[in-house]
Amino acid sequence: MARWLHPSKIRRRRHLGLALIVGVMLPIALLADVDESGPAALDRAFQGRLAVIGGLLTLLSILLLWLLRALDERLCGRKQAERALGDSHQRLANIIWGTGVGTWEWNVQTDETRFNERWAEMIGYRLEELEPVSIETWFSVAHPEDLAASQALLEQHIAGAMDGYEAEVRMRHRSGDWIWVLDRGRISTWTEDGRPQWMAGTHLDITARKQAELAIQQTTRLLQAALESSPSGILIAEGPARRIRFANRPALDMLGLTASSSGGQWDGQWHTEWDVRWKVLRPDGQPIPVQERPLTRALSEGAIISEEEAMVIDAGGIQRWVRVSAAPIRDEEGRINAGILVFSDISAQKELHLQLERSAHYDALTGLPNRVLLNDRLEQAMARARRSGRPLAVAFIDLDRFKPVNDRYGHAAGDQLLIALARRMRACLRGMDTLARLGGDEFVAVLSELTYESDARVLVERLLAALSSEVTLDQARVRVGGSIGLTFYPQPQEPDAEQLLHQADQAMYQAKLKGRHTWCMFEEVAERAFRP
Repeated sequence: MARWLHPSKIRRRRHLGLALIVGVMLPIALLADVDESGPAALDRAFQGRLAVIGGLLTLLSILLLWLLRALDERLCGRKQAERALGDSHQRLANIIWGTGVGTWEWNVQTDETRFNERWAEMIGYRLEELEPVSIETWFSVAHPEDLAASQALLEQHIAGAMDGYEAEVRMRHRSGDWIWVLDRGRISTWTEDGRPQWMAGTHLDITARKQAELAIQQTTRLLQAALESSPSGILIAEGPARRIRFANRPALDMLGLTASSSGGQWDGQWHTEWDVRWKVLRPDGQPIPVQERPLTRALSEGAIISEEEAMVIDAGGIQRWVRVSAAPIRDEEGRINAGILVFSDISAQKELHLQLERSAHYDALTGLPNRVLLNDRLEQAMARARRSGRPLAVAFIDLDRFKPVNDRYGHAAGDQLLIALARRMRACLRGMDTLARLGGDEFVAVLSELTYESDARVLVERLLAALSSEVTLDQARVRVGGSIGLTFYPQPQEPDAEQLLHQADQAMYQAKLKGRHTWCMFEEVAERAFRP
C-alpha cells in the first residue's frame, strides 16, 4: 500500500490520467461534432482523416506523458543525489570529529588556505579569531626550526619523489606553549598544464606521544649514563645468536670489543657469535664450551647465574680473571628475547689472592714450598705409597759452612747462595719429587714412588754433588757442602708426617757428626740408640 501512496508515484499516475483523458476525449469530441452535422455534411474521406488526427493526438498525449515522467524522475534523482551527498558530507564530518584531527587545504598556485574549526581549537583559538586565514596563518604559528624540514619534505612530494607529505612539526599554542602535530597531506588536484593545484591534509595532535618519547629518551640517557659509570662491564645480547645490543665502556675495554664512532653500532665481526672467539676457562683450568657459558645458559635455559669466576682469554691473547653474573630478559609474554651479562675484572684481586696463597705455602726467597705445603705434599705422598706399595724417602738437608759465607759477604750474598743451591738441588730431582725450604739453610726433599731404596741413595749422592760445587756470587766464589739425613716409608710402626721429618732430622745430625758433606740413614741412628 505504501509504495502506491509515494508522492512521486502519485504524480506520475496523475500525469498518465491527464494524458489518457486528452488522448481519448479529444477524438470523441470531434466525432460528436461530426454526428451532429450529419452524414450528409461530411464524406467518408473526411471521416478517415479525422480518425487519423485523433490517433496522432493520442500519440502526442503518450509522448507528453513520457516526457513528464522522465522530467519527474530526473528531478527525483537529483534530489536523491543531493541527499546522498549531504549524508556523505555528514559522515565525513563525523569521522573527522571522531579522529580529532584538524584539516587544511592549500592552493599551491594562489596560497589560498582553508582550515577547519578543529585546526584552530588545537592551538587554543576559534576559527573566526584567525580570519582572514592564509598560508601566512600557518607560518605564524609553526616553529621556525621545523619549517625548513617541513618545506624540504613538501618539495619532495611536489616533485614526485614521495607519494605523500608527512612531517612532525611544533605549533605555538595560544598559551605560549608548543604542541606537536603530525602534519600529513598530498596533492588532490592539478592544473590543466600539469602543475599541482590543491593540496589537502590533516594535523594530528601528538604532543602526549612526543612527551612520552622525550621522557623515555631522558630515562634511557640517565640509565645509559648510570651503566657507563659502572665499574663493571655490562653487556646485553639478543638470543639465540647472542647479537650485541648494548655494551658499556668497561665491557668494551675488558673484552676487547670495538664500537664505531656513530655509537651503539657494532663492528660486523662482533654482531653475532662474538664470544666464540674467546677461550673461557673454569678456575680449575678446564675450558667452558660456548653452550655452557653464563650468557648462553641465561638465553637458552632462562638460568640466573650469580658471581661465577672464570678465566677469559680474548682474541688478542690477553688473559683476565672475571666474576660473572647473567640473567634472561623476557618480553610481556614471558618469552626470553635477550640476556644481560654483568662482569668485573678481578685479575688484581686474584693475583693478590695467589700471592697471599703463595706466601702461605711457598718460600719467599727461593720459591720452594714452605713447611705448610711440605706437610701437605708429604701426607699425599704417604697416601700414595700405602696404596701402591712403592716406598718414599725423606731427605733432611742442612748446608755446611753457610754461616761463614753469610757473615763474611753479608746477607745479600747469603741469599744469592741459597737461591743458587736451591735451583741446583731442584734440577737433581725428578718431577714427582718435592724440594722444600724450612728456613735458614735447612731443606727437605720428599722422594716419591721409589722402585728400590737404592734409587733414593742415588738421588742423595746427586744432591751432595750439587751442594759441593762452586757458586759464583757478586763478590766472590764460594764452595759449601751439605749434610743429609734419610728415612724411608712405610715402616713397621706407622709414623705420621711429622715423625718422618723428625727421623730425617736426627739422621742429618748424625751425618754432621760423621764429618759433614755426607749422608746418614735413620736406621743407623736407631741402631746406635738401642746398642748396649
